[in-house]
Amino acid sequence: MGGIGVELSGDMAPRESEQTSLWSSRTRESEKAAKETTQTMAEARAVPDGEPGANVEPRERRKRTPEEVVRSLQARIVKATEAGRWNKVKALQYRLAHSHSARVLAVERVTQNKGGKTPGVDGET
Repeated sequence: MGGIGVELSGDMAPRESEQTSLWSSRTRESEKAAKETTQTMAEARAVPDGEPGANVEPRERRKRTPEEVVRSLQARIVKATEAGRWNKVKALQYRLAHSHSARVLAVERVTQNKGGKTPGVDGET
């Protein structure tokens, strides 16, 4: 065979999924336990056939509106200020100032009032 290739010697076999460290076995065990817990919880929620709600899908998580997102960030800023957690206040203020929800509300506020029709520096609307 020409070109670049990898040859295995007689005593080396390709490694299958082996434990490479103690941490990897712990990770696998915790993933397995989490999967079993999820299955157990799903079985507990299952409704026997013939009873009301047997074919009902679980409710989807509702998306929060921009107003709700901004209001919750503002509330968290107030709580952090009252607790004197100034680094948390600063982080939350940055998060609020750079959030998409805050920008959406700011644009709505500017465009939906009569100031939105006021000419800018170029003299046009």
